[in-house]
Amino acid sequence: GELEALHLLEAAGMDVKRNDQRYIGGVENPDIALYAAGQRFHLEVKRKEKFSLYEAMDQAVADANGKAVPVVLYRKNRRPWVAILRMGDFIRLLKRSTGDC
Repeated sequence: GELEALHLLEAAGMDVKRNDQRYIGGVENPDIALYAAGQRFHLEVKRKEKFSLYEAMDQAVADANGKAVPVVLYRKNRRPWVAILRMGDFIRLLKRSTGDC
């Protein structure tokens, strides 16, 4: 799932880097690191049929360690990818993009 998400983001022109979880994982080591619009994003990738939204988000928040916006990327079979973030982060990013900070 990580490679699939990574390739989609790369194809969209995003500045992304995949963390090889076999060697490094956990705090401040996202599945995928994304840098966009001067903002760091900590992407936690979940590619499975059974999914616990809040467990995945809790992991992303803890691992981002307050240094990046935690985002969960999720996809199950025969469904499109979705990006999930906390409402406060979503509002802050919207305000930043419209200059309403």
